[in-house]
Amino acid sequence: EADGGSIADTASMTSSGTVKTIAAGWLTIVGSSGGGASFTQSFVVDGKTKVIAKGASTAAAATGGKTAFTDLIANGDRVSVSYRTTSQGTLHASDVRVTVKAMH
Repeated sequence: EADGGSIADTASMTSSGTVKTIAAGWLTIVGSSGGGASFTQSFVVDGKTKVIAKGASTAAAATGGKTAFTDLIANGDRVSVSYRTTSQGTLHASDVRVTVKAMH
């Protein structure tokens, strides 16, 4: 696949954090992992990535079922990302759940 490899048959994992950057095809989050350490993770997002957010289905319906990922998620949003590692080692987001919408 052009997005960094096929999705390997690996277990789905979940990571939670705050959206740092978002662009067509990519989502980067930052967060804390125990003991005061922090992390940054970037995920491939595509047409197979499902967004779960308040108002997302209404927004999608208003545009005929196709809404840009960047219209549903913004910098500063708290999210929980379910993902798998592709055969080339990139992280592919299968679901992105907005847990707290940032105040913009």
